[in-house]
Amino acid sequence: MPTAKFRSLLLALCGLSAATAQAHSPGESLLPDSAGVQFGAAIAWSWIDAKHPLPSPRLPGVLLTGAAADDRNGSGLEHGVLSVGLRATDWLGVQVAAGWHDEGEVHVESAWIEARHTSEQGELQLGLGRNLLPVGDVIQAAGEFDLFGLEPLAKRAAFDGQWIDDGINLNWQGFDRWQLRMNAGLWRTGKFPAAPEARWSPLLQLGATAGAWQFDAFAARIRAPGRGSFIMLSENAHSHGAPGCDQSLSEVACFEGRVTLAGLSARWHADAHPLEVSAAMVTRREHGDLHAINGAGRYRSHVNGGWIDLRWSPTERWTVGARAERLTASNRLSGSGASLLARDTGLLQSDRPAQRISLAAGWMPVPDLPTLQLTVEAGRERINDQHNPFAMLRLLWRGDFELGLP
Repeated sequence: MPTAKFRSLLLALCGLSAATAQAHSPGESLLPDSAGVQFGAAIAWSWIDAKHPLPSPRLPGVLLTGAAADDRNGSGLEHGVLSVGLRATDWLGVQVAAGWHDEGEVHVESAWIEARHTSEQGELQLGLGRNLLPVGDVIQAAGEFDLFGLEPLAKRAAFDGQWIDDGINLNWQGFDRWQLRMNAGLWRTGKFPAAPEARWSPLLQLGATAGAWQFDAFAARIRAPGRGSFIMLSENAHSHGAPGCDQSLSEVACFEGRVTLAGLSARWHADAHPLEVSAAMVTRREHGDLHAINGAGRYRSHVNGGWIDLRWSPTERWTVGARAERLTASNRLSGSGASLLARDTGLLQSDRPAQRISLAAGWMPVPDLPTLQLTVEAGRERINDQHNPFAMLRLLWRGDFELGLP
């Protein structure tokens, strides 16, 4: 849990920024546009009542870390973030962000140094350090200070949470009619879906915005030499990262192979209409060797998922929305003890896809503070043959406070 001093600092920043709060999406630069310092803070608090643990402790048929997801039934801090961005000159800036969850320790979400060059044709940025990997705005923002309080099933199956790692990235944004953009980076991926023994992995993201339309696509290729997954029949501690294969094979199953990640997303929104429609698809393919104490074999996996959002703002202070999600998994495991290995790693699954449907409404209680929002949500999650209806109340706030440099 955060210390009292850390919480006091957050409250102080909230007070400072309340008068000039501005919303920033996850993955958006925390740096001011001109020379100066920008402080930021964000809080998401939630209360959830569900028939069963929510989200589902595991996704059958999807090889993740093997650790059970935290049950969010009851009330608690969903996510908190503190950030600071310093632009020393027009071309150079540094940003740092720290975050925490209800039961988790404070962790670094961004520690990034960035150089930029702007011309009439566009803006070129070169960044180095720790940051969210660029996968497109629709995918990046889903489940993070969002109108909907649960991370999409497809995003969890692909990344097991927000994808944060260390690397170097070249970003280009054009100023033409289509507003083209590109991210090309090498990332020293050391967390799921990669392995603790980090390897450099390429990621390419392309996007375009034209009028009311926005399109994004990304692809990444990852080596996973010795990525562990807790055997699901064992009593294991909660873990936010994949365990290594140096542990006993009675506790973990070990995957050695390659991972391909790819995704597409689109969003339509016009200022003349209070309606926004977005959709995303994410896929994760793996092939290699999988072994544990009860067996070993050749392993191939294909996980596909996606979601569709509809959002309508009948007034400036109200937003209502609906989200429909679907996730499928296909696995092939052949070798000695393959059936026992599939049982231990949770690869046995129902033929029915995992699904979730949610309805949500958000209200801004203070007209002059649009980044303060109260939301109510109801939905149903179906994993295998278990139906899990849920209801949720949430409080969201994000804000920035900027100081210019002389």
